Amino acid sequence: ASTSEKKMAFADFIKNNKKSYKCTVQYPFQAGAIVATLYSADNMIRGEYTSPYENVEVKFIMRDGYYYPWTSKSSTSTKIAMPRDPQGNQRGEAYFTYIETAREYKCKPWTNDGSMFEIPQAIRFETVVN
Repeated sequence: ASTSEKKMAFADFIKNNKKSYKCTVQYPFQAGAIVATLYSADNMIRGEYTSPYENVEVKFIMRDGYYYPWTSKSSTSTKIAMPRDPQGNQRGEAYFTYIETAREYKCKPWTNDGSMFEIPQAIRFETVVN
């Protein structure tokens, strides 16, 4: 059976799988949905989608306790510290939005070469603490 046939919540899938996956994920959004591509490996997540507001490509990386979002329209962004709950699980608005609100998803194993989780050097990230 393929991974997508397991029918568990996406948040549970991400938490319980230690392998690397590439997923197509659908999120509810006003009158429709946002479809994103997420990569997960070694407790890191990278996402890519097109913003319905400005029709601009948005990318983000969640790693090492931080959320790094950026767009193709800007050379600066924020680096946001993501709080953890008492069990040590990642929490915060970014985590909730991208992981826990996912509705439909299809995942397949993916070979992580590390490059997808490198913080882009062309973007200057300013730290924000929640």
